[in-house]
Amino acid sequence: MAGELQGHIALVTGAGRGIGRAIALRLAVAGCDLALVSRTAEDLERLADEVGPTGARTLILPADITDDTQAEAILEKTLLQLGSISILVNSAGTAPPRRVHGNADIADPVVREAFETFIGTENLEDRVDFEKLTIDLPALEFLRRTFG
Repeated sequence: MAGELQGHIALVTGAGRGIGRAIALRLAVAGCDLALVSRTAEDLERLADEVGPTGARTLILPADITDDTQAEAILEKTLLQLGSISILVNSAGTAPPRRVHGNADIADPVVREAFETFIGTENLEDRVDFEKLTIDLPALEFLRRTFG
């Protein structure tokens, strides 16, 4: 598997421990450069030391991804220092406190375009139960920036 992902840049949240850490190590062996995100800088520093022999470039980003400002800074720093992200691993153990539950308005052109883009237009209302759909507020904000 060595070198299979050479030239790719992976952003890994929850990289300090557990599954995120294991995935980051595997990606480094496969040739990825890594943006490593965790709340604990010491965990990331130990991981970066372990990744070192693979030759992967590492960017240590201690941050709380539930904070929108910190999440935006993670993306900006990664893009500036490593380049375009081709792999995203979201392994941080969090649950966003802000959620919109219930009806996602299909009449909203941003919501409709996003769903049409990702799952197609044919029988959209039959394929997605908009009455039960839950949309995370940061995700909706991202959709609005992307499609709005």
